[in-house]
Amino acid sequence: MESLSPIFCLFSEVSPSDSIVGDLVWVKVFGFLLLLGIIAFFIRKYNSSEHLNKKRVPGKKIFISDTCPLGNKNYLIVAQCDNDRHLIGVGPNFCQYLTKLSQPTPPSGSSQEQ
Repeated sequence: MESLSPIFCLFSEVSPSDSIVGDLVWVKVFGFLLLLGIIAFFIRKYNSSEHLNKKRVPGKKIFISDTCPLGNKNYLIVAQCDNDRHLIGVGPNFCQYLTKLSQPTPPSGSSQEQ
């Protein structure tokens, strides 16, 4: 009767070499999980749409300058073409032009008024 249930294996004696091998397995598992976490962090950091869309590429006229999630796959997007900014509503089944945005005014008391 060589096969015992796992409960009885807890009470069996374990040699010191088996304990070291068991500890080494846990170190490998922890190291592997840590490596997966680091990879996931960098993929999320450098593959986000904010990181890709905020860069203005020379020669391109249109880019997304800002996004605002509204929930349930609906977004407000500010698209910029040259110096014109446009507000666009986007959802799973639609894309609707909302309005042209005015250019931001400089705050009062800026150095341009002096």
